[in-house]
Amino acid sequence: MKTTKKIVRYSKFISNPFGDGGSKRSAQIEELWHTNDIDFFEEKFILPKNYSKFHAAVWVIRAINFITNYVGWNHYSSLWNKINAILLFALRIPIVYDKYKGKEVIFVWEHTQDYAVMYLMKAVGAKIIAYPHNLESLVPTQSDPLSKKQSPYWLYEEIERLKMCDEVYCISKEETWLLSLYGVNAFYFPYSPPAEVKASLEIIKEYRQKRNTEFHINNYLILGSATNPPTRSGMEHLIEELVCDKMVFEIHVAGYGTENMIRIEHPNIVYHGSLNQEDMCKLLIETDGLIINQPPTSGALTRIAEMRIAGVPVYVNFAAARDYYNLEGLFVYDTFDQLRSIL
Repeated sequence: MKTTKKIVRYSKFISNPFGDGGSKRSAQIEELWHTNDIDFFEEKFILPKNYSKFHAAVWVIRAINFITNYVGWNHYSSLWNKINAILLFALRIPIVYDKYKGKEVIFVWEHTQDYAVMYLMKAVGAKIIAYPHNLESLVPTQSDPLSKKQSPYWLYEEIERLKMCDEVYCISKEETWLLSLYGVNAFYFPYSPPAEVKASLEIIKEYRQKRNTEFHINNYLILGSATNPPTRSGMEHLIEELVCDKMVFEIHVAGYGTENMIRIEHPNIVYHGSLNQEDMCKLLIETDGLIINQPPTSGALTRIAEMRIAGVPVYVNFAAARDYYNLEGLFVYDTFDQLRSIL
């Protein structure tokens, strides 16, 4: 895509096709751009350091004026929240507003939380394209960086901010539908594994088709990034519900941050922690299925799309199945009793 405008990308994720969900989504977006010869600049917005008291005072005054004119004070319920917002904008004015004022810029926002930057880029006249990995206001325990409201009570604030964007590309159908109802120019852009990951998953599928299950003990995999609060709580709750004296199958637990999960010791449970790609592939080849349990939240699970390519059956609760209903190889359970009966 040839354009006279500079494309600036701002993301909090490190692009990694074999990383956690956020890193995979970033890798997917990056691969799409490279495939279409789209050149972009990765902006980090490093905060200023060792600034003088004079500059700090000037930035604070400018931040107060900016919030008054562009943001408004109605979302800030306490004096502390107002002070926090002033400081947030004050530190970003010299690294965002002053840097890009008067320049032709397409700003790609993939940070999902730094809304101050979005306001500032809008003020300088940049075209804003957003790739939210989920709706942050619907993630349990997530608070608004500006107003400090807790989830889900800042949903309308998040929607109003996304309205500032010229285009918003959502990872799930549900979020696309919801944002469209509120006048956001939202489009559906589902997760699809980058080429490197897809090739690896297809190899796993080939090995799975050749595996010998004659003397096989049924085993299931609980896999997820436990660094994500909803994922972690869902995994811990799932293990707690499945463990019993009469459990006749094995459970293998793996994924980023699972080393720090609450553990229930049982001879039929194996905790692997974070695994390298080779060991993860071995688990996926040998498992009889992936079990997922999540509390209600937003976004879409990258694991489901990947497991379907690898030929791994997926047992998933209703809340986690969002965006993937009625697909071959996907079994949706409503209760843990139903799941135990299936297993």
